[in-house]
Amino acid sequence: MIVACLMLGAMLVPMSVVAQDDGEGGWEAWTFATGFNRPRGLDIDEGGNLLVGDQGTGNFDAVVYRLFDANGDGTIDGGEKKVALSDMPSTYFSLGEGGEAAAEVSSISDIESVGGEIYTLIGGFQVDPYSNRHGSIWSTTEASAGNPLRQAGPLVNISVAESEQNPDGGAIDSNPYKFAIGADGNWYVTDAGANAVFVVNAETGEVSPYAVFPPAEVPAGFPVPIPFVEPVPTGIAVGPDGALYVGELTGGPFPGGAARIWRLEDLDGDGDALEAGEMEVFADGLTTVTALAFDNDGNLLVAEFRGDLVIFGEPSMGRVLRWINGDWEVVADGLVSPTGLAVGDDNTVYVAQEFVGSIVAARWTDDGSAPPPPPPPPPPPGPTVEFVAEGLNSPRGIAVDDDGMIYVAQAGVAGDDCFTVGEGEEASELCFGASGAVSMIMDGVVVDVVSDVTSYTFSAPEFVGPQDVVVGADGAVYSIVGLGADPADRDELGERATGLGWLIEADGAGSYAPVLDVAAYEAEANPHGEEIDSNPFSIVMTEDGWVISDAGANALLAVDSEGTITTLAVFEDQMADAPDFLGLPEGTQIPMQAVPTGVVQGPDGAFYVGELTGFPFAVGMARVWRVMPGEEPEVYAEGFTNIIDLAFDDEGNLFVLEMFAGGLLAGNPEDPTTFAGHLHMVGADGSVEEVLSEGLIAPSGMAFGPDGTLYISNFGIMPGMGQVVSVTWE
Repeated sequence: MIVACLMLGAMLVPMSVVAQDDGEGGWEAWTFATGFNRPRGLDIDEGGNLLVGDQGTGNFDAVVYRLFDANGDGTIDGGEKKVALSDMPSTYFSLGEGGEAAAEVSSISDIESVGGEIYTLIGGFQVDPYSNRHGSIWSTTEASAGNPLRQAGPLVNISVAESEQNPDGGAIDSNPYKFAIGADGNWYVTDAGANAVFVVNAETGEVSPYAVFPPAEVPAGFPVPIPFVEPVPTGIAVGPDGALYVGELTGGPFPGGAARIWRLEDLDGDGDALEAGEMEVFADGLTTVTALAFDNDGNLLVAEFRGDLVIFGEPSMGRVLRWINGDWEVVADGLVSPTGLAVGDDNTVYVAQEFVGSIVAARWTDDGSAPPPPPPPPPPPGPTVEFVAEGLNSPRGIAVDDDGMIYVAQAGVAGDDCFTVGEGEEASELCFGASGAVSMIMDGVVVDVVSDVTSYTFSAPEFVGPQDVVVGADGAVYSIVGLGADPADRDELGERATGLGWLIEADGAGSYAPVLDVAAYEAEANPHGEEIDSNPFSIVMTEDGWVISDAGANALLAVDSEGTITTLAVFEDQMADAPDFLGLPEGTQIPMQAVPTGVVQGPDGAFYVGELTGFPFAVGMARVWRVMPGEEPEVYAEGFTNIIDLAFDDEGNLFVLEMFAGGLLAGNPEDPTTFAGHLHMVGADGSVEEVLSEGLIAPSGMAFGPDGTLYISNFGIMPGMGQVVSVTWE
């Protein structure tokens, strides 16, 4: 789905410009216009002015602007941006359920100016196809200069055609994205949801399928073991040869290098390109293409939403490429969410940066000099993210010993020992297996230190197994194994539940020895005083034992050298707004448990504990607690969402890892991007700074190495896709 990609988020930094250095000239780029909500569609009108389709905020406030560079300074000042169309459809909706669902806007996706008339394509993702507002081409006729424009109205509905004809034979799904007028005068529309191009007969208004795209092959070496992804056609342009050219975003998980550019031509004159030989791949090896255009010399321009791997690997920004002399040339790099392209009469390339509300211009100069104004300075150095290991099964906590050796707990993939508990709507399937492990990573090679640890699932992709790992000064390796239930339930499960809720120690032979039944303490003491539930989660080694967070018990526990457990702190519930889907009266609040997860000992000797929070997993309500033994716990920092781990650097800064920055309720298992995590730094002065967001998908643990490198376990709830990545700063 196109929305899945466009909600990946954007780094709000100035663009860096890449110029081709051939001794004769180069591309120079600069910010042309700012102050938009979500610009996407671009076109050049008959007067040579740039038209910008702004999607608005979801309150029927979409606008088409006409930009006049009246003073010729290369930028648009306040008086040079005029409204050409206003009050266009712009609908707010949510992805997911409940009050914490991710927000999106369905509105103007593309625009065309033809003969004094402005046409707009209104996207239709997750909107009723029969509403006649979305999924449609709208038109308006401009009145004479100085007079108001006639309100635009719907001309033809594309989403209805998908609902009634469904050319790809899959699930009914429509998201009209870009359109173009062909050499025959008909309209051609890419439908990213339908995986098709529809043609609109200019005389009759009839809508019919023109082309259907096959799945895109995933390049070799991609971490996710899938052979194909959906094509998701987006950009479209008419070439100088009269053929149609169509680019692909591709579907999730948006593998780098999977997107193609297709050339379509109706060779037999039957009104479509569905027959053999009428579709051919013009170029491949691209990534998340969102827009196409041809310059005035007939060269193809391509906007890539991300210029490299979208989720896997180092964070990557967007770019625009030009196909010239049989090869790709970079027009502009370092772009933020480029989703629209247009080429001016003077061959200036205009790019819509949707998530930062701006338009970038790029121009070839013979001497390589920049047209006015000069480009902004490059962004300050950011973190560098690199792969350390991949192919892990539900990686969780990380430890790094004094020699820099990395250890990671893997909760596993459960197993085939499955049975059903409960009845009717309350029934659920539990699956058990010995797939949990604690592993050591050496030069990218993963070696199990402990294997065959119990792993189970009761609600995939939630796997319970080894949750965290710690290494003692003597090299002893310990792990805490989760439970997520009343400890009494283990008795009924018998051998299936071996090790669940226990602190274990590697025995040096690939297996483990039980050290302490941590979960049993919840059954005996129940420090929170509510339902008995234990899920030991994070562990810190102290001089005389361990400190362990129990996410189920909502408590922080201390274990001495004799194995005696005491309660260090109990974390009480908060009141949070009830999600809409519960159907409770507006303003109703319900209790939300703390669910303590990551724990770390600070430079002051206190223990710092992060909250995942329980249902409804409210955004912005997770806290970091400071617990000094013998004192009442106090809130150290707040305003976070679904904290999963904490770590201190050598300078005393606390790093806070959010597993689901948008809230757990917004997560969609079919779209990994809805599980995006964020990393924040809390300075010693109390300041909070987001230091990393892109590339983190359901991160689940972290630890600093002795050289200051931060290691993060990534894709923590996705078996087989798990990673460990390193983060360094210049």
